Amino acid sequence: MTFKRSTHGVANYRLFFNSDIIIYTEGRLTTDTPIEDFGAYDHKYYISLIKAFTPHTKVKLKLVGGKTNALDYHDSILSNSIAGSYVLIDRDYDGLLTTRLPSQKLLTTYGYSWENDFWTETLCLKTLNTLTIEDESAEQAFNLKLNRTISRLKKLGCLSVCAHVNGTTIFSSNGHSKGINLSTNKPFPIARSEFSRILKSVHAKGNAYCACTLRTYAIALTMPKETIIQGHLLEHVVLNLIGHEYKTATREKTCNQTMTKNVAFSHFIAAPKSYLTAEANAHYTAEFAKLA
Repeated sequence: MTFKRSTHGVANYRLFFNSDIIIYTEGRLTTDTPIEDFGAYDHKYYISLIKAFTPHTKVKLKLVGGKTNALDYHDSILSNSIAGSYVLIDRDYDGLLTTRLPSQKLLTTYGYSWENDFWTETLCLKTLNTLTIEDESAEQAFNLKLNRTISRLKKLGCLSVCAHVNGTTIFSSNGHSKGINLSTNKPFPIARSEFSRILKSVHAKGNAYCACTLRTYAIALTMPKETIIQGHLLEHVVLNLIGHEYKTATREKTCNQTMTKNVAFSHFIAAPKSYLTAEANAHYTAEFAKLA
């Protein structure tokens, strides 16, 4: 149990800040701000969704750390029937490896995490075009490489799901790259040899798998890529591919990733619904309709 705030504290939190609704969400804090961490990208993303998908104007958002922390808030809100309080979490592999009971007090992302919903092809291309002043060659090269990379990431993601079934992982904890070598200057940024290297690390020829693992893999293959590829890994790939095409088009030696994210967020905040996929738009419409 990681929940720290008292039941009375949770019940009065939104009233203290003169808000009609408070949403607790998992997210990494970058400051010691007690209620809203305006500098966190998580915060910027969710506030954009709140403004786009709900008519409520007096809404407060509080980042509370990890998913377990957020779910502790949810348990307290439910067990004590606390009005005007909700929790928003990343979907992760819910619905595939686990089944979460529906709750009017719990909202989820459409994809594995908010990064999956944010970094759509539409937003990526808009960001790249802004950085390169509409360089068509950069757009074409990026689009081709992204689609090829996403295809292989989806397959690796399916294998990762199966590894979770067996209590293991195929990815290292080596930062956001997850140990995957990415060659942004190549037509296939994740080379076939790199794909095979990762596959061989978890699969030996002739291995027999249990029916549960095989069934999980088959189901994962049918699911949208946004729900299978890990969000931090997707963002790592996107930022590096954009960076390479930017440097190629402009002949600059570096591309600051914070700059790239800031440009992307500037576009997204201005019109979230135009950058989310149709499926994500429908999902968030239904989720934010829970807010009373």
